[in-house]
Amino acid sequence: MYVQAVASLFVATVQLIQVVQLVRHGQDVPGLQYVGTVVDPLVAVALLISATFLVSKRSWARPLAFVVEAIGIMEGGLNMLSGHVQPVAAILIAVVVIVLLTRPPVGDWIAGRTVV
Repeated sequence: MYVQAVASLFVATVQLIQVVQLVRHGQDVPGLQYVGTVVDPLVAVALLISATFLVSKRSWARPLAFVVEAIGIMEGGLNMLSGHVQPVAAILIAVVVIVLLTRPPVGDWIAGRTVV
């Protein structure tokens, strides 16, 4: 999730640069690109917070991580609608994280039970 957060910040930076270049050249900026420029950093911060709570083994951290990953998937879908292809990788990573979070060893680890 930390890697996802860094990647999301990178994507947000790239999108912001694209928006600034379009505006400087008097071109129209698609509305969804504006949305992505705002939502990407928010998702990155949410990923960082969620990952930190998950590492600290808070009992409510796993449901929070599910919600953050679901929001990330929806945000990736919006980015795809604005013509970007990198959200495909972000969506796949989010799905992998959700699958890993559902594994019993993760629940045992969070609960402090011995993981074999």
